[in-house]
Amino acid sequence: MKICADCFDDTDFKTRIQSLNRRAICDIHKKKEYVFDTDADSQLNIQTDLTRLLNLYEVVDLETEKSLSHIDMLQNKTLIDRLQSDWQIFSSKLSNSEITDIICVLLRDSFNTTLSTFFRMPLRMKEIYDPKFIKENSILIGDSWAKFKENILHKNRFFNKDLNVDLLADLMGFSITELKPGQTFYRARIVDDFSEIKTEKDVLIPPKNKINRIEGRLNPRGIGMLYLANAEDTALKEVRASFNDNVIVAPIKIKKSIKVVDLTQIMHVSPFIMLDTKFPEIYQLNKEIISTFINELEKPVNSHPINLDYLPTQYLSAIAQKRYDGIKYRSTMKLQDSSDYDVVLFSDKNVTTSIEKIQKYQINKVEYGRKKVIF
Repeated sequence: MKICADCFDDTDFKTRIQSLNRRAICDIHKKKEYVFDTDADSQLNIQTDLTRLLNLYEVVDLETEKSLSHIDMLQNKTLIDRLQSDWQIFSSKLSNSEITDIICVLLRDSFNTTLSTFFRMPLRMKEIYDPKFIKENSILIGDSWAKFKENILHKNRFFNKDLNVDLLADLMGFSITELKPGQTFYRARIVDDFSEIKTEKDVLIPPKNKINRIEGRLNPRGIGMLYLANAEDTALKEVRASFNDNVIVAPIKIKKSIKVVDLTQIMHVSPFIMLDTKFPEIYQLNKEIISTFINELEKPVNSHPINLDYLPTQYLSAIAQKRYDGIKYRSTMKLQDSSDYDVVLFSDKNVTTSIEKIQKYQINKVEYGRKKVIF
């Protein structure tokens, strides 16, 4: 069977197939694409690795499994649902029938006698129901994200023990994006007077005397970071300027490769880059808390000068800062289905700008939306 790269959403499988640089008619899409032949291209290890992934799961007999809670029973899914909800292995554009055809070909040698059971019976990842494994491999050491927020906001800000920080940093490492030399981003700043901008340094990380007055979504007051956006309009919106404010927008060019934690993709990490470790299970165990962190980061907050809502995300930023150069995340000002994103860099040493290319704007229109709040 010839299966094309577009049959998969998994980035690792797509890359393997494209690396063959062979185009032929895909048996699923019925058009010429980059394909691999399931009978001839065993060197790609696609069948082998899918088998290894499936071996991490077990069939659940709901009639005899008394330990399952009601929620657990609802979450137990059959093979296709499990592969898609846990990992997004196959293209979301494929029908269940098409995915079934692919799975039957890929796994016919490994699970010939049991494959029909996998399609009928619910599956679950074995390890993440083991109390010992949960205790040793949970990012969240405390009771809940809400408890972590409560502690860091009101009880213990600097010696918080609610998170396994090393494990969180390890998981971040599976979703790294490289910002390459020559890439351009945009940096916006509100200024009292345009004459403040005299050199390129004036649009990078603020000097110490101004850092003490500024905190952001990822930086506490007194610690400077460089907030960038992938589009000029996004950068303008992110500074939330008011009517008549003066705003400058500077193009910021990457001059040396920078590796950032990519939170736009961390919910879609390929399991196949982790198979030689316990991280597929660890990732699934912690997926919900990672999602909560991302939602906190992208959540709009008010513009009060002392914003305690930033504390949890500032804490998590400090964890990333120990190992990585920055964080990429979806724009907090995003429209639905927008591809706009922001990047915060912990240092400005590997970027450059040009004073001649800085744009100066005065905000002459601000639109407000509102929603009724019941209290």
